[in-house]
Amino acid sequence: YFMIRPMTREVQSLERVEDQPVRIISRPSTLLERYYTNLARSALLVHHGGIGTTARALQAGIPQVIRAQCYDQPDNGQRIERLGLGKGFQPSDEVTAEALTAAVGSLLADPAVLCRAAAFGEKLRGSQAIARAVDLGINYFDTAPGYGEGASERMFGLGIKPFRNQVTLATKLFA
Repeated sequence: YFMIRPMTREVQSLERVEDQPVRIISRPSTLLERYYTNLARSALLVHHGGIGTTARALQAGIPQVIRAQCYDQPDNGQRIERLGLGKGFQPSDEVTAEALTAAVGSLLADPAVLCRAAAFGEKLRGSQAIARAVDLGINYFDTAPGYGEGASERMFGLGIKPFRNQVTLATKLFA
């Protein structure tokens, strides 16, 4: 994972990490969870393309570069690219530091991409998805606590609070 710091909005080389503006975050899920709140202050996110990370970057309103490996990641990368919100590298693509640098640089230099990402984030942050689901008769929600140290439960808990007498929130327990 790479978060591009917004102060400079330029990347000289992904190989020269010590010179900034690139910061490496070493592990996905639990460590990254702490950084989700900082995404809105970042200019761009480079990641694997998992749906959770993709959604958080969308919510933060920042462009993203996806280096897909497997499962849903290639599709997520294609969708982000089709929406004009980033670049998706496929598992079959040979991705070099130069290719990543070029992708990051072109996204950060394109005001249309930055505006689209910001507008998309604003729309997601203002979403009333849970209220709409309840209006449509959906009253059962399931979460996955093993990812993000219970973050999904906290988010759903806040979202369903006004409907707590109308919905059921299920979760999985691990021994």
